[in-house]
Amino acid sequence: MNTNRSTAMALRISVVLGIVLTVAGLILSVTGNGDRVLYSGIFLLVISPLIGVLVTFLSLVLSGDRFWAGIAAVLIAVTFSGVVASLL
Repeated sequence: MNTNRSTAMALRISVVLGIVLTVAGLILSVTGNGDRVLYSGIFLLVISPLIGVLVTFLSLVLSGDRFWAGIAAVLIAVTFSGVVASLL
């Protein structure tokens, strides 16, 4: 598994889906029913970088690159601890 390709593909898919959901939510909000779709699209766009890091971590683990997988794991841990701290 090529790390760069898998990361790029994950980012591309999440961004495109986020944009599609956001536009669909904007269109549906004219009728008053698109808020949930709109917020889902925005949420997906916000977490797209985290999805990229998760895919990169998995790719590095599968390729046996322990050093960079460890760096990615630290980044994931810091991100999740920030999310938990912000919810408290």
